[in-house]
Amino acid sequence: MRNNKGFTLIELLAVLTVLAIILILGTGTVIKITKENRQKLYDEQINSYIDSIRMWGYDHISELPDEGESLKITLGELIEGNYAKRGVKNPLTKEVFSTDLYFCINNTNNKYTYELEGEC
Repeated sequence: MRNNKGFTLIELLAVLTVLAIILILGTGTVIKITKENRQKLYDEQINSYIDSIRMWGYDHISELPDEGESLKITLGELIEGNYAKRGVKNPLTKEVFSTDLYFCINNTNNKYTYELEGEC
């Protein structure tokens, strides 16, 4: 009577195949979740900059646009006024946000709206 304590080649190949399928399915899910989280982080950073523009507007009421007009504010201006941080990376491109990035403050019906690179 022969006592084999090891696995056969077929058993090893079956286990490797199952593991490969799990890895393929798991990798796709991880990539999707990572992409969604980067987009969420980007949206949060842009919302933070828009909040910075609102704070700038509270401090510069006299400079806000009149009815039907718009005002363009660059990220560089926000950084210089200590309303935003320098060197923040864009999670989508992994590059630092450009100081030339601009935001618009629009006055429509005496209601201010704040947009990233909108119509100025």
